[in-house]
Amino acid sequence: MRKTIGLVLLVIVLATTLAVGCTSTSTSTTATTATTATTATTATTATTATTATTATTATTATTATTATTATTTTAVPATYKFKFSTTLTAAAIDFPADQMFADLAAEYSNGAIDITVYGGNTLLSTVATLPGVQARIADIATVYSNNAIDQMPLDQLFCLYTPQTNRIIGALIATDTFKEYFLSEFNGLGIHPCGWWVSPYQWLFTTNRAATTWEGLKGLACRSWNSTCAYYVNQMGMLPVTAGIASAAEFFQKGMLDASFGHPFHFYDYGWYNAAKGGGYVILAGTLPVGQGSLAINLDEYNALPNDMKDALNRAGYEAWSLYKAYQSDFELYPAGLTGLASKGVKQIIWSAAEIARMDALKVTAINKLADQLNKQGYKATQLLAAIDAANTKYASVNSIESAPTFADVADIMR
Repeated sequence: MRKTIGLVLLVIVLATTLAVGCTSTSTSTTATTATTATTATTATTATTATTATTATTATTATTATTATTATTTTAVPATYKFKFSTTLTAAAIDFPADQMFADLAAEYSNGAIDITVYGGNTLLSTVATLPGVQARIADIATVYSNNAIDQMPLDQLFCLYTPQTNRIIGALIATDTFKEYFLSEFNGLGIHPCGWWVSPYQWLFTTNRAATTWEGLKGLACRSWNSTCAYYVNQMGMLPVTAGIASAAEFFQKGMLDASFGHPFHFYDYGWYNAAKGGGYVILAGTLPVGQGSLAINLDEYNALPNDMKDALNRAGYEAWSLYKAYQSDFELYPAGLTGLASKGVKQIIWSAAEIARMDALKVTAINKLADQLNKQGYKATQLLAAIDAANTKYASVNSIESAPTFADVADIMR
């Protein structure tokens, strides 16, 4: 009897010891994982203002998970971790929209989505964003059609007849135009756009030419990024020079560029004024045919998400980019960019209404020429132009985010 009792006690002790050993091993593994994840996040975001917050959030979430694992056998909800590559640094005027996307995704997923922001091309260069997302070097990236124009030909067709037309983007997504022309195009490239932004009207930066008319620009070497832009620049009597926005500063410094269309906040962010004696000039010379940018996630990774996580990601992208970034461009970024340039000695020139009308007429000619070429390639370019123009006409006077469609209006189309 005593032998039996002793044997039973021995079995209980051994079982208890094994259970404790298993718990310790599990806790140790979890802690190691947490340390690694926290370290990676901290290292990645060391250049941003959100480092401390990100590290604290990761540690807190990990601690909670460890405690749950140690005290209960209930399954812990999955965490979806994504690497987000953006061309912007934390100091850039328009960086807040990128950080907002990451923050909102965490909020709308109740912490299940964890996005680490890699700024300033530290993960992918500007021209490598599309292939980088396709190859999963980054899970999400800011993909601009100007860097992949042969694969995104329809994105060149945006006609921005007024300074406000970038704000129609939310309304455009709420129509089948987005799904028919753009969602399918992106999906065919192996990516999904969870945020979408049409570039607004552009200014012209020159290093040494205070031009007040079209003719005053002749002979300048002007940055170009696609065939439509090159056509436009040629027609103005300037010489098109292919250069990415990130490399333009070097081109200016070496005297290979005299001018470039773009946004005032980009002129400021990239320091182009450093190449100009006296700061140079920023000229409002009308609008330019431009493409769009998107927050693109690898399609396989997107398709693997549960529907509620897809909605969280799409909602974050829609609100941060398709709405906030579009309106921010007009009401915050442009004034901030112009103020910053003025502080560096850059002088501002605004052309007359008649001169701007000449430029807009040239733009329409260039856009229609491109549409004809795309029609011959089998694209419905003319139909797309009509849809965009209709949206321009209807929504050009919209002047607040509150009047734009909500995510509930676009959720089914974006999904």
